Amino acid sequence: MDNLINEIIAGSRQAFESLVEKYQPMVRKTVSYLFYRYRDNNNDAMVDDLTNDIFLSLMEDDFKKIRQFKGMSSFATYLRVIASRQVLGFLRRPSREVQTKAADRINKTVDSSPNPEELYRDQENRSLMAEAIAALKPADQLLMKLTYYQELSAEETARIMNISLSAFYSRKSRIVKKIENYCIKHGYTFI
Repeated sequence: MDNLINEIIAGSRQAFESLVEKYQPMVRKTVSYLFYRYRDNNNDAMVDDLTNDIFLSLMEDDFKKIRQFKGMSSFATYLRVIASRQVLGFLRRPSREVQTKAADRINKTVDSSPNPEELYRDQENRSLMAEAIAALKPADQLLMKLTYYQELSAEETARIMNISLSAFYSRKSRIVKKIENYCIKHGYTFI
């Protein structure tokens, strides 16, 4: 299991797909059980959506939740805790908010073609992002270029920059915050 986790952290899409294939039935069963226990009806479509959302959450922030797994329990137990927390959080939300988020997801899927205004805004945002990166220290610029433009893994970037992996994540988090602040200062609002 440790090899699979290390491969996922290194950026192996195939390893992540193997993890999903192995644990999806267990996660779906957990979600379904919680839905049945805390709601009178069991909506299969909602259970499927939440199951997928749980696996998507594992990918967020460069596989942050997977990197946080310390091996104190089995990975299945760790994943059940993540699934339980996410489902219970979902069930606590007011139904209006749930419906709004579902409608937003459907609207993004149905009309994914950008209009001219969105294209212009994206171009402006890219320009602002380039300015924000140019305002960084040279070492920080290098980290961003290696990570986002050359799409190197965290391990490769850390090795090239001669820093530890934890230093890489710490520095990357700090840099992203600086870029966000720069963008906000110059009129860009994050949605």
